[in-house]
Amino acid sequence: MKNKLFYSYLILLFSFIVTILYHHFAYIGHYGYDDMTYASLANNLNHHVTDFNDHYSYRWPTIFLTAFFYKIFGVCDMASSLPAILVTFLILTIVFQILKNENLLVLSIGLAFTLLNQWSIF
Repeated sequence: MKNKLFYSYLILLFSFIVTILYHHFAYIGHYGYDDMTYASLANNLNHHVTDFNDHYSYRWPTIFLTAFFYKIFGVCDMASSLPAILVTFLILTIVFQILKNENLLVLSIGLAFTLLNQWSIF
């Protein structure tokens, strides 16, 4: 039983590593207006400027996390992408928690489907 749990966590760790490697080698920058607006709003938030006329201003988790990472790392692509990476880790952890008592093959396939679906890759 302990051996299976060890391999389960190893599969989760592998999923995290794949996420990091994918970001490192395949990330090509922002994808459009939404990403640039979040970056602008997060940067403005760090300068105590808010614009509640923009409907993107109400997407608080994304803006606050991005602003937090901008405060730590400065305004850069890495800081902009960290919230998405953390959310991916959270989703993988939730899928892991659901499937960790299943067969290792089921766990691997569940994490692979989660990690390799079109929205996660995008």
